[in-house]
Parts: sequence; C-alpha cells; structure tokens
Amino acid sequence: TMGVFSNGADTKSITFRRVLAGGMTCRVQFVEDAQTCRIAQTAARGLGLKGCINIQMRKHKGHYCIFEINPRISGTVGFRYLLGFKDVLWWLELLDGKTGKIPDLQVRQSVVGIRTYGEKIFTGQV
Repeated sequence: TMGVFSNGADTKSITFRRVLAGGMTCRVQFVEDAQTCRIAQTAARGLGLKGCINIQMRKHKGHYCIFEINPRISGTVGFRYLLGFKDVLWWLELLDGKTGKIPDLQVRQSVVGIRTYGEKIFTGQV
C-alpha cells in the first residue's frame, strides 16, 4: 500500500508491505523503492492530485501492478504519521491555502509497525 500526497507542485509518498488479518492491516513494513516513488509521481501528475490518495498494488516479477486507487486517507494513516509522513496535516494546510514544500521522509532503516489497539513502530533489523 502506498500513501500519496500532492499539493499540486510537490508530491511525496510512503510505501508499506502489509499483512492483513480479517481484512484489516495488522502489520506493516516500510519499503523504500525508487519504482514506487515514480508510480506516485506519475499518478499524482496524471490525476492532477491536490490532497491524498492511497494506491494498492502487488509486486510481480519485479514490477508493481496497481489494482486499486482510493481517493481517501487510508487505514495506515497512523503508521505514516509516526514515521513523519503527515499527509492529513499537509492536506488541512493545503485547504487553508498553504502550499509550501512538503518535508522529505527521513526513514533510513528497517521499520516494522504492528497494530494493536494503536500503532507501534519498531526500528532495526527485522
């Protein structure tokens, strides 16, 4: 799953590999991949995006296959926020007329998130 935010000039994304339980995300692993960044840029530009979308995809034989684009804030919003990807706040600022540069994501390590009654982040080797 990939969260994408664009203010019309700047686009940022964050990607997780998810494990589902009963249709709900119970575990995420942060994925850093140049290909997903290009997908986010292309989707945002093609849709004229100003706000948030969620892109669902599978990786097959080294290529990502998009199977769903949701024009909403997705269920991984809490995990994203804990990692500094504050797309909900950025969207509210955009609605208030602020269109500054979106901060770069500073995650540079292996990160896993577990959903319990709230979101938890673990860093290091997984």
